[in-house]
Amino acid sequence: MSIRVGTDNLTTVRRELHRVLGSALDLYTAVIDNKTGQACLELELASTRVQDAMSSIMRILPEAEFGKIRRSARDPASRAPTARMRTSD
Repeated sequence: MSIRVGTDNLTTVRRELHRVLGSALDLYTAVIDNKTGQACLELELASTRVQDAMSSIMRILPEAEFGKIRRSARDPASRAPTARMRTSD
């Protein structure tokens, strides 16, 4: 699942995502665009948790824009909580 948020409170966004999604959050990446001040977060979680995750995200981040939801290419057995972040100018 992808969501776009402003980078002005990205630390808070990350903290809140971990708080509301907890162990459901397998992996996420954040690509930060310094020109637009937006970050695109790619979240990976079990398909059974998507509806609850979207409800929680909308509640805590009403300004978030949702993008595509698609099946992960990774083998479910290989999933372990991890995070990555990169910036672009």
